[in-house]
This record gives sequence, C-alpha cells and structure tokens, in this order.
Amino acid sequence: MSTQRVRLNICGIEFTIQTEKTEQEALAAAKAVEESIQNLRAHDSRVSPTFGSILTALDFYDQMVESRRIAEEVSEEIKACRAETEEMRAETERMRQELRLVRAQLKDQTEPKAKGKKYEQLGFVQTKPSGKYVKQTLDDIIAGDENLQAFFAKPEE
Repeated sequence: MSTQRVRLNICGIEFTIQTEKTEQEALAAAKAVEESIQNLRAHDSRVSPTFGSILTALDFYDQMVESRRIAEEVSEEIKACRAETEEMRAETERMRQELRLVRAQLKDQTEPKAKGKKYEQLGFVQTKPSGKYVKQTLDDIIAGDENLQAFFAKPEE
C-alpha cells in the first residue's frame, strides 16, 4: 500500500503525517485523540494540552493492550471450537461406519427370507418353517399355469 501525507489539527496544533491509512481514517483518529484530550481538560482545567496528550496516549495504550488480550482469548476459544468440531466430525464418521455395519448385519439377517422368495419363484415351496424346501409336483405346477394345462389337456374323444 502506498503512503500519503495527511494534514491534521489536534488541539490547535497543525502538523502533517505520512500514513498508509486513508485521509478519512487519519482524520478520524485525530478527532478521537482531540476529543479524549478535551474531555480530560474539561474535567480538570489545570491539564495542559501536553499533559492531556500523554494521558490520552497512556489510555489508548491501555485500551490496545486490553483489546489484544481479548483477541488472544477469542483466538484460543476459536482453536478450542475447531478442535471440538474435528472431534465431532471424527465421532460422526465413526457413527456412520457403525451404522453401515449394523445395516449390513441386518441385511445378512434378512437375506435368507429373500432367498426363500427366490426358491418359491423357481417352483419350490416351503413345507415347514424350518427352511427346508421341496420341489412341487408336476400336477401342482400344471394346475398353476393355464398354458401348461392346455398343452397337457387330454384330447376329447
């Protein structure tokens, strides 16, 4: 960023500074300093502009140190939140894997029922709940299919 010259007036003292800030930012800073000095002088008429400037500088320094302390605390809180978020993501992924495993186990438990349906579709019927299958008789198969019934029908005499 380029530097620029800005002319300021604080408590009647005019001077020019060179800054990387915009003119508006420099003027706003000068206004805040002047208001602080004027506030001190309003409370105690014995405060000179020089002494008021020193007290203002000390006050601004104090505020800066406090702001940095707060910023460090916030930064530490953000780091803690990030770590907690990472832990939650890891836990979420672990739970997703566990859910996949449970779903796979459930699928394995229900799979014999699906196989039973396949056997029924191939012409096998379940005779007992034990899971043993026997082939249907030819008469049972023919009785369930009209085309086969017509094919095996006895010719009329």
